[in-house]
Amino acid sequence: MTSSSSSPSVPSLSDLLTAHTAEYSALRGEVCAFHNVEGQIIAIAITLISALTAFLSVILGGQIKGLQFEYGKDNAFIHFIPLPFVALGLVFAYTQVRIVQAAAYLNRTLRSHVLSLLGDRPEIWNWEEFRRHGQSPVRSLATSLNSVRWLFFIAPSLYPLTAWDRTFSNVGAVLTVVWDLALPLLLIGLAYWTSLILPKKVLA
Repeated sequence: MTSSSSSPSVPSLSDLLTAHTAEYSALRGEVCAFHNVEGQIIAIAITLISALTAFLSVILGGQIKGLQFEYGKDNAFIHFIPLPFVALGLVFAYTQVRIVQAAAYLNRTLRSHVLSLLGDRPEIWNWEEFRRHGQSPVRSLATSLNSVRWLFFIAPSLYPLTAWDRTFSNVGAVLTVVWDLALPLLLIGLAYWTSLILPKKVLA
């Protein structure tokens, strides 16, 4: 009595291309979803900036009885103003990391697999290459605007630094200044890394 062992079937070229195309579509959909999240985060930041501007204008105008506020003076509540913008900035940085992660996989792994199956034909998914290396007239502008979007988070976080009349008579005052400097510096570092350093990983 003889036993026959069945060997696993080798996927055809069509099957491989179908699988890779499905993966490409899924990843592009994920990138688009995170781009939508980015837009929502910026919209929330703009709404907060508008509300904060209106609130400070009302206080500065003395329209709320019992609330004393003078521009340039140190007030306890202004040190908490950066917190929501830092939180939004962290989420914004996370979305950019996920987008670059997917883009790097598409460019460095998935596209190379498809090219090897089709005999290294460079016209495959050429939009990905054109968008990164092509002579697009808006390529430089798009790169610049990607960094400018961080101003919606960084600019409001700088507001506590407008309190000029500070004294450093105790440890608490020094720690307050450190706090006021640390939050915008954190956002600036994230902006630099996600907008200038991280995108290079796609091309590495």
